[in-house]
Amino acid sequence: MQDSQRSKASVREGDEYVISPKDMIKLKGSFQMMWRVFQLAFRVHNFAGGHDDKAEQLCSNVAKEMETYPSSFWLELVNK
Repeated sequence: MQDSQRSKASVREGDEYVISPKDMIKLKGSFQMMWRVFQLAFRVHNFAGGHDDKAEQLCSNVAKEMETYPSSFWLELVNK
């Protein structure tokens, strides 16, 4: 998540995002990796019957970070 935050901070100018194609590829890669991490943590949490606090915390942190990405990233993920 720290790499994702650094990537987003480097492309932000004021209140707008200025994204080069290279940076866009990095951000999409970070987003896809976070999606995979979220899915794994969610499965672990469900397998433990909802009693795995670390998996629950990881799920919520990753979900909060993923919410900061543009909606177009979600659409690309769904359309795959």
